[in-house]
Amino acid sequence: DLSVRAERYAEITDFIEERWPSLGVFAREFPPSEWGFTDMMFIALAYEALGDQRRFEEAMHLLEEWEAGAVEQGVENNLLHLNQAEIRALRGNDNEAFDYLRKAVDGGWTDSEGIAESTVTFRRFQGDPRLVELESIMLERVNAGRTLLSMPLFDANFQPVDMPIEEP
Repeated sequence: DLSVRAERYAEITDFIEERWPSLGVFAREFPPSEWGFTDMMFIALAYEALGDQRRFEEAMHLLEEWEAGAVEQGVENNLLHLNQAEIRALRGNDNEAFDYLRKAVDGGWTDSEGIAESTVTFRRFQGDPRLVELESIMLERVNAGRTLLSMPLFDANFQPVDMPIEEP
């Protein structure tokens, strides 16, 4: 995740290619978790950024295969929707990506960062009114929880706002 956030894509792909003969072998050694197929998502993003279409397609095939299996098993939750949104975004299907992202947010997905910060796949959507709307919903939900815990609220950039100190 840190290498992706820092856009160190060549380091990611070099690491993978030096250790595994194919992405299929990597996927068998590091299968999806309850959070989704995050590793493969990062790998696909790296190959896309580097313009390696063949390896990007290999990673996307594995992602789409995983998604189809999850759907076939009846998985229905906000983390699956988030992964589905990322897959659509990587494919360039922006409207479908936002449909699934809305399902994830409406299903309760939140993060202590903005969507484009916590999910690198959506960085290119910064400033898109649809993303701004979904981040606003998420921020409201996060701040409601922070209020219950007497924690400083987050501003629109998901940074803590100083709270006045109350005297006993």
